[in-house]
Amino acid sequence: MLLSLNTSKLFNYEFGNYMKITAIITALLALPFIIKSLKTDVPQKFGRKLSVVFAAFIIAFTISFPINFLFTFDGATHEIAIVTDKKISSGKTRDRELYVSCNGKREIYTVSNSEKCTDEAQKAELQAQIDELTELLYAFRHGILKERH
Repeated sequence: MLLSLNTSKLFNYEFGNYMKITAIITALLALPFIIKSLKTDVPQKFGRKLSVVFAAFIIAFTISFPINFLFTFDGATHEIAIVTDKKISSGKTRDRELYVSCNGKREIYTVSNSEKCTDEAQKAELQAQIDELTELLYAFRHGILKERH
């Protein structure tokens, strides 16, 4: 069940649509039990009816995504997205927010720099500081710079 929910987030499924499909499948799975329990002479306990409907819900929730994926007959579509604006954060992460216009909708995507890029930038900055300190040390040792008292 959790795998199905996680997969729905991965493919950007809307939760409302997912629950509609789940409700329809739950009704289809629970309908034979409800019809049979109405026809029997011995009344069924409410707890039993509830547990059967709940089990049908769990089964429906778990199979909703594969069924929906299986019955999607549309081919892949190509959509053109235009980046209309971008904003770079000023913090340590340097994340970028991209404002994208696609099919009349405006969406915001957050793109973060990879650790490798950040590490390389930090290494370059540290190397520049080391070079500057090396030059200062050379100047001090050779008398170009005097010590302050």
